[in-house]
Amino acid sequence: MIQIWLNVPKAHKWDEPYYQAATAEQLPFVLEQEGVQLRLAIGELEGKRSPMKSFTPVTAIIGTIDAGKAVQLSARPGDPALLYIFRGEVTVNGTPAAMHQLYVFDTAGDEIEVIASSDAGILFLTGEPINEPIAAKDNFVMNTAEEVEQALEDYRNGVFGTLEY
Repeated sequence: MIQIWLNVPKAHKWDEPYYQAATAEQLPFVLEQEGVQLRLAIGELEGKRSPMKSFTPVTAIIGTIDAGKAVQLSARPGDPALLYIFRGEVTVNGTPAAMHQLYVFDTAGDEIEVIASSDAGILFLTGEPINEPIAAKDNFVMNTAEEVEQALEDYRNGVFGTLEY
């Protein structure tokens, strides 16, 4: 299991909290080819849509690549991207990468080639930047330090809300 926490625009920071969950079977396969089992965790790709919702255009792909197989990933121009290797070893655009490495790609619309050196698992994230200030403490991400302190106080006083899951 992998949890993905997404920042939301300032206009939605004080919305009621909610939790989303999906089993692997609920996530559509994308970039389908022999030896590549990738699922769309968030967003839209290839005319398919994940059941998970987000406030901004985000794409998250998770799955496995068999040893010796390759896959091309891409980010839209202007959108940053992350690639996390959670199992095995891969080569990313010609550079070897091992388990637990994280690659951060700039906003140039990178084409990313991933070749599995061994059976590998990857998480790929890309999305439109929110372009707002960020202040964070513990699990709270807001736009200012004062908003973070207010969120922490609300949590301590039980007015933060409850999550149904």
